[in-house]
Amino acid sequence: MKAASLPSWVNGRPQAEIGLQNRGLAYGDGFFETIAVSDGNALLLPLHLERVRQSAQKLKLTVDQIALEKEIAIAIGEAQKYIALADSFILKVILCSAFKGRGYQRPQSFTGTHRILQIFPLSSLDRCSTQTVKIGLSDYHLPHNDKLAGIKHLNRLDQILAGFTLNKDIDELLMCSVAGDVVEGSKTNLFIVKNDCVYTPKIDRCGVSGVMRQFLLNEIIPAAGLPYIEKRLFIRDLIKADELFLTNSIIGIWPVRSFAVHHYQKGVITRRLQLLLAQHELKT
Repeated sequence: MKAASLPSWVNGRPQAEIGLQNRGLAYGDGFFETIAVSDGNALLLPLHLERVRQSAQKLKLTVDQIALEKEIAIAIGEAQKYIALADSFILKVILCSAFKGRGYQRPQSFTGTHRILQIFPLSSLDRCSTQTVKIGLSDYHLPHNDKLAGIKHLNRLDQILAGFTLNKDIDELLMCSVAGDVVEGSKTNLFIVKNDCVYTPKIDRCGVSGVMRQFLLNEIIPAAGLPYIEKRLFIRDLIKADELFLTNSIIGIWPVRSFAVHHYQKGVITRRLQLLLAQHELKT
């Protein structure tokens, strides 16, 4: 079954189209969440909803959280009727300004938001957390913008431009900031392990603060009894690392086997974190 034939909703009503005046389409005036659903449960939903709150605050939008949670539950229930989705699928939630006026500025008093929900099947790539991956380095550098750092706003041109250099021999590309520090992958967050300590880039000047990243920092890494540090990381830190892995809310933990000409083992700590993540309660 094609993804286009799967159900979608706008403000709680079944709908497959949006108007041409939609500000998410015209200006990227909004943000989104990509949520893994398994056995009828939206995984890590509290963290996704907290990032919704933070994103709405940054973009000066108002989100009806009660309506959104009800619509998420309805969407999951309806999606389970589609055999092609099996027990696991992806729920994408897009929230964008409902203002219809032309021009970049919207009235400060207008904070209304459209809620768009879409269902997608998992791809083979989404199911590959048990595999090790080969990563490269994008020649595109992320600009600094602390006003947008952390959120998944609708303008993903940075990631699109970075993806132009992705090829069939590389599974993911790392992206540096204009200052030269490594920030994230094009669709993942980065972690390295050195001397039994876990490091991950600070997400304060650019990049996305992924919910799986946050869950590892809040729950999984402390459960493993490991220290962690958020700091600026550079290529030299990756080269000297004992282990590398990537994360996102769909794949989970993605062990890295090589970066450029440097090779890594799927180390003890990465395996321990994968095991703890598999055992942990991710349900709502």
